[in-house]
Amino acid sequence: MVQFAPGKAPFLLIGSALAIGIALQKMVDFPDWLPVSLTLALILAIAALLRKNASAQLRFALLAMLFCALGMWRFSHWETQDLQHAYLDHLPLKPQHITGTVESLQFGKRLKAVIALESLQNGEYFAEIGGRMIAYLPEGFSDVRPGQRIRLSGATLNPLPPLRNPGQFDYGSYLQSRGITAISYIRSADQMQIPDSTVAFSLENRLFFPLRMSLSRAIERYFSPDIAGILKALLLGVRDDVNRDIREDFQNAGVIHVLAISGLHVGFVVLFIFWLLKYVPVYFKYRNWLTILLLIAYMLLTGANPPVVRATTMAVIIYLGKNVERTGNMPNYLFAAASIILMVQPQQLFWIGFQLSFSAVAAIIYFLPKLQLLFEPLLERIDSATAQQRIRKYLILPYCASFAAQIGVVPLGMFYFQKFSLISFAINPPVILATGGAVLTGFVFLIFQSIVAPIAAIIAFLLEHLMWGIVQSVHFAANFPFAHFDVLGFSIAGIAAYFCAIFLLFHFKNVRFRRVFAGGIAGTLSLSVLFSMQIPALDALMLDVGQGDATLLRTAQRQTLLIDAGPATDEWSSADFAIIPAMQHLGESRLRGLFITHPHLDHYGGAFRLLDFATIDTVYLPPLPLASEMDSLLQRFRENQIPVRTLRSGDVLDIDAETKIFVLAPDSALANYATASGKNVNNGSLVLLVKHRESTMLLTGDAEAEAEIAVRKWGKLLRCDVLKVGHHGSKTSSTPGLLSLVKPEFATISAGKFNRFGHPDSVIIRRLNAIHSNVFRTDLQQAIWLRHRAGAWEQVRWK
Repeated sequence: MVQFAPGKAPFLLIGSALAIGIALQKMVDFPDWLPVSLTLALILAIAALLRKNASAQLRFALLAMLFCALGMWRFSHWETQDLQHAYLDHLPLKPQHITGTVESLQFGKRLKAVIALESLQNGEYFAEIGGRMIAYLPEGFSDVRPGQRIRLSGATLNPLPPLRNPGQFDYGSYLQSRGITAISYIRSADQMQIPDSTVAFSLENRLFFPLRMSLSRAIERYFSPDIAGILKALLLGVRDDVNRDIREDFQNAGVIHVLAISGLHVGFVVLFIFWLLKYVPVYFKYRNWLTILLLIAYMLLTGANPPVVRATTMAVIIYLGKNVERTGNMPNYLFAAASIILMVQPQQLFWIGFQLSFSAVAAIIYFLPKLQLLFEPLLERIDSATAQQRIRKYLILPYCASFAAQIGVVPLGMFYFQKFSLISFAINPPVILATGGAVLTGFVFLIFQSIVAPIAAIIAFLLEHLMWGIVQSVHFAANFPFAHFDVLGFSIAGIAAYFCAIFLLFHFKNVRFRRVFAGGIAGTLSLSVLFSMQIPALDALMLDVGQGDATLLRTAQRQTLLIDAGPATDEWSSADFAIIPAMQHLGESRLRGLFITHPHLDHYGGAFRLLDFATIDTVYLPPLPLASEMDSLLQRFRENQIPVRTLRSGDVLDIDAETKIFVLAPDSALANYATASGKNVNNGSLVLLVKHRESTMLLTGDAEAEAEIAVRKWGKLLRCDVLKVGHHGSKTSSTPGLLSLVKPEFATISAGKFNRFGHPDSVIIRRLNAIHSNVFRTDLQQAIWLRHRAGAWEQVRWK
């Protein structure tokens, strides 16, 4: 095991202590004065000890505590400066004018601008403010540049979006970790004024942004859209235009990292610069300085993402060491880079890119020599020393380095993305090699496209085919049987157990280490089992899918049902947004049944994407009209060989020993359609009564008054604990006659915030309040999670 020697790797202590301090401040949120006081006290204590012959252990402990306190202070200071502003407590605000300076732009379907806020004005009231906001600019608008001052009129300053569903990507927290405190949606270019077209001077504004845009346009001119999107990601760090299917293939194959500018790409840049400067007759120290400047320039050109900053910082430290004729070691270089980054931006400790980058490099440093030693007995059988050297350099080294990096990042991938790619261990080395060739060829292309267009065209032709070869190879690997698996419920305890198992494997012969790591595995697994133990319960999750419906049920015997699948568009799906994250959060990937209450897109749209994730035992539908909107979905069910069953009033489904579903509607009169647009589509909704042990839940789809009259014939059977309010709370449903029979303790309404239909109607809210129901609304409270256990219903606080 690596022995810690403070004299040889001082930054190992500094970086680790800073990280611990930042994490402590994040978790505990100490008052601002405490880190400052602690830092000053430790500086005084260390100064006093310098006059005495204090033990090395004491000095070491105090230094560790000092840098830990510095980490706490640095994170506390960042929060105070970037996130804590008085106006945030009063959002949303709609002043007459918002003024700020554009910091950066992100191109996509709608242009996004990061704006450093300067002032708010409302009539004669004027207030200087701070903080940064994301502004979504009008579609098609592009007449703005970083560094320009901008004035927004009639724009609403909104709080960051809340987390809307369990397991979902928390976009609000993501923005906050980047120092963003508000968000605004600009509907018209008329709301935007640029008082002065002059761009504030900075290297980003005057050099790197125009250069990035110019190179992006050059790539778009010479390459097909899909390849252009990949090349912009590979060469310039612009990932917005990568095709969604290609991105998913790279994710499933475990090579998504090559689409982000990383240390790997910086290595190729160093190789390219070395090749450019190799024959320049310049003293090597000057050449090193030039290399440092070019690396920093490339880092800024590509957006200074964490992996690039880490790799560039390490490279700069190494080259500086060469210039002063000092050598170091890789752990010290790595933690020196971490220390510098965390002092400048302490919030990066919680960025996935930072964690993946440092984990990969740390794993390479630690495991690469050990993996290479495993092949030495095989190499000794080869007589030729030259052959041994070539095999070691061109075959064993790249495969072992890739394997070592995978050891470091696999648990983080399972924790954050719920995926494990088995094929990645085989495909990473050739993809990295091919990508390296593409990156180097891409740099040559970018040089020639501005000098000799015909040569650039030839290079582009060759590069296009190379990239398509990479894309097709990754697609084949991603779709190979058992190439990747969904890993649900992988926790921090799982990460600890994983690394204990890895270290146990590499140090099995050491009895002391074997006991420590075996004990670590047993301890983490025991704690994980202990914390996961709970009383079996029925979970009902009314997911927030906007203006649509999706309700996820899981019985005490772990049978999972989905009633409706929410809306979808060409670019967005409730499955990706809400359903799949919620199922992953529950640790489920199989549906005992998918119920679609009626053929409207806001109830079945998410089912298309859901088929790519979940195993569905049976699909349950109402009688469908001729030429149904759902015909394409029905075809997908047939292609996936999923049984489809039509339900009618009076049917009963046995889900498990404790759970039954009674189908209360549609009856035969309301299920007779003439056309797909017939007026009875809503009234032909499935109305389902779920009975679990002694509790009941009624889900009414979009059934309206006419259907409710037919449902009322079930009389006392309608009495239930939880009512899924019909038709998103429309006044066409939830009639007094039905509510008087149901009398639910809890009523849930699924509706989109600020929807154009005005759902839920105030009349319905008054009716529910009149029967003393506890009303929950997804437009106000996001996803609603109710749990029935020990004979009572409770609301789960999932945020």
